Amino acid sequence: MTFRVDLLAVTLALVSSAIACKGAPPPSPVKSAPPGRMRFTDVTQASAVQSTWVAGSSGHNYYVEQMGGGGAFLDYDQDGRLDFFVAGGGVLPGYKGNRPPGDRLYRNNPDSTFSDVTKAAGIRTDWYTLGAASADYDNDGLPDLFVTAVQGNTLYHNDGHGHFVDVTEHAGVRGSALSTSAAFLDYDNDGWVDLFVGRYMDYAVIADKGCAIRGMGQQDLNRARIMEEHQKGVSKLPLTCGPHVMPTTSSLLYHNNGDGTFTDVSAASGISAAQGHALAVGIADFNDDGLPDIHVASDGYPSLLFMNLGGGRFKEDAVRAGVATWKGGRAFAGMGTDTADFDNDGRADLVTSNYEKEPETLYRGRGDGTFIDVVEQSGVMTPSYPFLKWGVRALDFNGDGWRDLMIVSGHVDPAGTPGRPLNIPDESWPGKGFAQEALVLVGTGTGTFSDKSASSGPFFKDKHVARGAAFADFDNDGDWDALIVNIDEPAVLLRNDSPGHRWGRLQLEGAGCNRDALGARVRVTTGNLTQTEYVRSGSSYLSDHDRRPLFGLPGSAPAVAEIRWPCGAVQTVNLQPGQTVRVKEAGCRLPHRKEVQ
Repeated sequence: MTFRVDLLAVTLALVSSAIACKGAPPPSPVKSAPPGRMRFTDVTQASAVQSTWVAGSSGHNYYVEQMGGGGAFLDYDQDGRLDFFVAGGGVLPGYKGNRPPGDRLYRNNPDSTFSDVTKAAGIRTDWYTLGAASADYDNDGLPDLFVTAVQGNTLYHNDGHGHFVDVTEHAGVRGSALSTSAAFLDYDNDGWVDLFVGRYMDYAVIADKGCAIRGMGQQDLNRARIMEEHQKGVSKLPLTCGPHVMPTTSSLLYHNNGDGTFTDVSAASGISAAQGHALAVGIADFNDDGLPDIHVASDGYPSLLFMNLGGGRFKEDAVRAGVATWKGGRAFAGMGTDTADFDNDGRADLVTSNYEKEPETLYRGRGDGTFIDVVEQSGVMTPSYPFLKWGVRALDFNGDGWRDLMIVSGHVDPAGTPGRPLNIPDESWPGKGFAQEALVLVGTGTGTFSDKSASSGPFFKDKHVARGAAFADFDNDGDWDALIVNIDEPAVLLRNDSPGHRWGRLQLEGAGCNRDALGARVRVTTGNLTQTEYVRSGSSYLSDHDRRPLFGLPGSAPAVAEIRWPCGAVQTVNLQPGQTVRVKEAGCRLPHRKEVQ
């Protein structure tokens, strides 16, 4: 599809802007909507995409092998078509295979194919990489790229000539310990995006002695021998180390100084006061005070919720908010997360992916920073229960105005075979195996979801050892597509071929706030339906996404979008069905901002 811009709508956006401290009150939710059909097509080969996250296994059973990788969508060459980056994993001591290709950057071509531009773009390929996040950290109008890796993290600056420059040391964001998911956010609303980096534990490959046995310290275990003993039913040793025997650590928060450098404010902000095994991060304004808050999914430990107090300070408040643990104080193994208004009540909700025989947790936000656990009545619990779940995203895949869920899964243990009960209390329910299917749960408009995986395309009947999942409308046809990153098998590119529907999209450019408009809240009303979207980085697992707000527009009523920019300015613009409307912030311009032509 051709990327189109409606000039009239842009003019209307600028003319109709208004300044306000707060937006309109949350709209009343609509009570019913028919579930729409959904269909995805695997276009990986047709798109000429060849990328594999390689675990680099050697039989030593390094802890990092189970992490997997993610991807990030970004329009690095600013041609209106979203390109994408995929983490490549790497090799570990003792690996005897051919050196894998490593990280990949693909440019989106006009003919629906992608070209590998990794070398030309200056992306390094020799580190053991995991996750990625993208944002315009220097407000020059070009998306930059941040990549997490075992050896340390990397910040790539986009030079505007199809090339990225490694500026990590100058920027001061190399980091330490095992970094996982990352997200950009402007936590102090000063017009420059800051950086949150989730960390799992202090880790060095050279110190990794194999599986840690509870009560026995570190032991170097022969994985092949243990697997053979497991097959004979005589081994009682774990095949893969679990989180409870690994030390926790705190995550990192970097403040953007506005001069290309960052300052580590993890301690000063209160972020380092709480520890866990951070795997995924979700950003949203959970109490509607105009400041972005941070949710962290923690593996085997209580989830964390950092509420933004203003003045550069955060308070970890997950227990009071009701999202730290499940019933009875049970801490799930949180793998992935997303923040979205899935019930269209105008408030940010939470979804978290968890271990097998743990449900996909669903929390409905009250709008004051607290939540209600609604998973048991949502229809999500039963279909998600047997899977070991990772990347997740709550998006309107079928264009009916209600959020759906896509969840990708895969075990950490090759011995987790179908029919073999694992060490979970409910032994009557067998595990799903090492490779597992992905799920599509369709929002019905009544606060519940219906499992439509089997009818959503052949891909959802296949099994993969999946981890990261990134989402974008990479063909600009008005619906959400997906990139799924697997372990030791090619990544999958899914094109959304669901039946046609009305849609409208915004492309926001901050002037007083950060150029990416991270932290903006968009409400679109068509007829009696109002949808809310938060412009955000991160979420899912190890991944980042297309952040152009995209809305299904059911019916034929006009669609009006209210944009609350992070600095408090409010603009109203008419959405044009079937088009992308560019809107530049008209209020709260900051004096230090340079206009980019």
